[in-house]
Amino acid sequence: MKLGLNLRLSQSIKLTPRLQQSIKLLHASQSELNDLIEEYLSDNVFLSTKDKNLLTKKSSQSQHCLLYTSDAADE
Repeated sequence: MKLGLNLRLSQSIKLTPRLQQSIKLLHASQSELNDLIEEYLSDNVFLSTKDKNLLTKKSSQSQHCLLYTSDAADE
């Protein structure tokens, strides 16, 4: 009778939806980022901006747009 012990170790990375969104945002250009923010604002009623003019195509790259979310959306 042959006795043995097999041990297998594996490692994997799961791309969660939140991680996929983060990667998408990091790779976006300024105009793509503005488009994505506008899309997120229109899709989610819990998101808003302080200044709607920050999302215009004519905004300079030095301006920053702050998004505010409810605590419930921050899972």
